[in-house]
Amino acid sequence: MVGEKHNIIIKQLSLSALKETEIEMVSRVEEAKKRVQKAKTKQQWQKEIECNKGKIGKFKRSSSNMEDDGASSAILSLACIALCTN
Repeated sequence: MVGEKHNIIIKQLSLSALKETEIEMVSRVEEAKKRVQKAKTKQQWQKEIECNKGKIGKFKRSSSNMEDDGASSAILSLACIALCTN
């Protein structure tokens, strides 16, 4: 009787250890899947950024003339007056 209980306890411990091992393996697989997915997402973003780089227009300077801009004309006039009065 004691031998049977001993065998049962050993089997239960073995099953418990197997379940823990299975759980650990499953969690490792899930972690690996998450890392792979994260890497794929990062690669997709990098590809999208590379593709969009050519589509963005570069900064262009304003090509307005001084005569066309009232504020610029007023500042120029004040500067000329200030120079002439000195």
